[in-house]
Amino acid sequence: MNIQECIDLLAVSAEIIDGAPARGFLDLDTVRNTIQKTRRFLENAAPQYELGLILKDDLIASLKAKINVLKIVDSGQLLAPVENILDSDKFDFEQIKAIQTEIDKSLAKSFGTPEVSAGVSNPTNVNDYR
Repeated sequence: MNIQECIDLLAVSAEIIDGAPARGFLDLDTVRNTIQKTRRFLENAAPQYELGLILKDDLIASLKAKINVLKIVDSGQLLAPVENILDSDKFDFEQIKAIQTEIDKSLAKSFGTPEVSAGVSNPTNVNDYR
């Protein structure tokens, strides 16, 4: 089961409950089954969700630390909008990865080192950095 299936089952149960007065009865078996399936799904998904939140927080903390380094070396032009994005409640993974890439490029440019992304050096040619 996935999130969309849970949403669909809950919508069906809501329709069953809403239509009960017109039909004169409530199909409690369907509602109970939906609640049980949704509960099992949430129990299984909760650890992954919590891990995702921890990883997101770690990534944002890492990016903020890098931004602070850029501010110190005075190469952090226009970082306020980036910080606002990192502080917002909306988390667009692709946008955050793009920000991470730009921050890594700025750090590499400031310190004359190969670009580093997610803690892994990615030189195109090892001899370029000797």
